[in-house]
Formats: sequence, C-alpha cells, structure tokens
Amino acid sequence: MTGNCQRPFISILQHERRERDKMPELPEVETVRRGLLPALEGATLVEATARAPKLRFPIPADFSTRLTGNRIERLTRRSKYILMECADGLIVILHLACRVG
Repeated sequence: MTGNCQRPFISILQHERRERDKMPELPEVETVRRGLLPALEGATLVEATARAPKLRFPIPADFSTRLTGNRIERLTRRSKYILMECADGLIVILHLACRVG
C-alpha cells in the first residue's frame, strides 16, 4: 500500500484506548484528597471513631487507640482510595462510599 494509506482499524482502537488511559482516574477522589491536604497533612489526630463496624473487613479493636495522637505524614491516592500515612507507619485507607438513591 502506497500513497493514500489508512491506519488499520485495530490501530485506531489501540490509540483511543491509550488516550482514554491517560485521563485522570476518578477525579472526584483526587479533588477531595487535595481539599483535605491543607487540613490533614502534618496534623495530629485528637480523636478517631469507627462509625461503620460492618465493613468488608473487621475494624481492629485498637483502631481508635492507634489513631488518636498519631501524626498524619502524607495523604496519597490509589485508585478510588485515599491513603492516610501516619507517623508510626500505619496506613489508613479511606473510601468516600458515595451512594445513589
């Protein structure tokens, strides 16, 4: 094929997939993380309360004790989760748990 060569269809799909994958993942979670940064990064937790004991995994009995008085070093994001990295090495996984209806 010379001259007026067209890209194969599969190549176009691969290009579109690469472009789609470049888009930020879950921008609302990143927006919340950025909004929390000024208030939480470097702050010391005064009190921690687990309000939903029936989660996918049980909340450890010492959850509140381990968090109270702990300093938040960093807030990062992994997919739909906000990770709260504490001074003692503990990482708390936060999920926005948005529900419709």
